[in-house]
Amino acid sequence: MSIYCSGCGRSIPDDSNVCPYCGKKIEITEKSLRKVESEQKDKTALIIAVVVIVVVAIPILIAIAATFFVYSSSIASYEMISDMQTPSVLFSKDDTENTLTVIMTTTSDSWSSILINGEGTLPSGSIDEYDVITGCSGTVTLTWEPTNTLLGSWTFS
Repeated sequence: MSIYCSGCGRSIPDDSNVCPYCGKKIEITEKSLRKVESEQKDKTALIIAVVVIVVVAIPILIAIAATFFVYSSSIASYEMISDMQTPSVLFSKDDTENTLTVIMTTTSDSWSSILINGEGTLPSGSIDEYDVITGCSGTVTLTWEPTNTLLGSWTFS
């Protein structure tokens, strides 16, 4: 705690009897005590304000950062899912040749993305118009494997 010299106004140690700057005898007055108490209250209020701001600001900043992280992650997940849309592939069945022929497609994905259940031989490479699935017999079911979506089912005699 400090007191102030009534002669020069400087802060001096509270146990001083004489001002070390101007030499004036120190008389502790009620006014100088109130000034010291006021300064202590101001410092205490400032410290409390800083602590409150820090305690409130840090959780808010963490919440903002977490929200941004979750939002950006969900956008990335959505983009990955939307890139895996099921393609449209239209087939023509030929019972005499026991084949399925691609007559229209909206994809250039690989035949390895197609799962075949039943008898039949898938072509290799990318899915293109006029590709032929040969050796079909019984029930042949084609599924788009990345999304497990049924593309079609045909029965051969």
